Amino acid sequence: MCRYTVVSAVVGAIASLGLWAGVACAMEPGTCIPGTKAEHGGCAATPIQPGSVACQGSSPFYEGGCDSPISFAKSQPTDVDHCCNQDREMEDIAEDEFECYWKVQWDKNDWEDVWGTTNSCAGVSWDSNHAYAPRSYRVKVGVNDTSGTGAATGDDQVQYCLAYFSLTPPKVTDWDFNVALGSYDVDTPTDGDVTAYYVWSSTCTCGDPADLDDVWIREYVTWDGTDNPHDCRHPVGDPPSYTNCFQMTQDNPIILGLPATSGQAEDFLGAPDQYYTPYWASACKDHQKIQQCVKYKDSLPISQYNWQAADYENDSHPWELIREHDQWMYVENVGGWRYRFTSWGIVHTKGLPYNP
Repeated sequence: MCRYTVVSAVVGAIASLGLWAGVACAMEPGTCIPGTKAEHGGCAATPIQPGSVACQGSSPFYEGGCDSPISFAKSQPTDVDHCCNQDREMEDIAEDEFECYWKVQWDKNDWEDVWGTTNSCAGVSWDSNHAYAPRSYRVKVGVNDTSGTGAATGDDQVQYCLAYFSLTPPKVTDWDFNVALGSYDVDTPTDGDVTAYYVWSSTCTCGDPADLDDVWIREYVTWDGTDNPHDCRHPVGDPPSYTNCFQMTQDNPIILGLPATSGQAEDFLGAPDQYYTPYWASACKDHQKIQQCVKYKDSLPISQYNWQAADYENDSHPWELIREHDQWMYVENVGGWRYRFTSWGIVHTKGLPYNP
């Protein structure tokens, strides 16, 4: 036991009350008892300083793809134990061996484990493929000294450090297009149709559309009327007379979709095959939206969240607008009858056969 230097008469009273156990004391030089733990002689070891942990890169991270795995870096922990050496003197000795318990947790009402490993304290990587997104996450690191090893051979309580980050699914970005115009001949009215070629990339770090495996993209076209199918002749009255000379009906809306992983698509914009003659000035408009839908995985188990073949037609999904514009088609007499089509700022015209 340790010796005390008492300078107050109060000490006797304290001793008689049995309160010695609650009084801190300092060891006189040369009187401590060497041992394996810093608690010898009633002197407590200092807590482990766990250091800090940080995500490598900027949050939010994109689930899967170029941002997976996510790497976590950690500063070196420290632990200085107050130990009794062989000369029976107290000295500070630094612990030099630690182990770390890594956990990734997601915010689901309370923090819930989704991954864990025991590894070195330098850092680890976590494969975020198929994680729930968008969600808030944290990495939690428990730091422990290695009992019975190292210079100090202390055995302290585990200490923790935290870092927070979020995951989001990659989306379509950098939507662009070019329009290739076919050649036409005035004697062949079906020539000269327009094909639009769309291209896009991913918001994921490297931009690769192959990372968009949780994204669908679609074209959603509505016509200038509520009828379905839409009669581009725009009939009026009963019996009807026709506002336009286009002999064409179209689904209203037109919905076409495909997985966004393709990174490109073709959109054939054909002219009507038939017209009433003699021609007269006509105009018909549609409104085209390019939309995307991300399969958010924050509510259903991943194995249950599967797309069906026709899910691109399901308006209950959260479709997000990428681009939209009006498209017009006309029949007009400009020194001769012609068909004119406008889309994405491109104007395409072709001559119509002789008007009898």
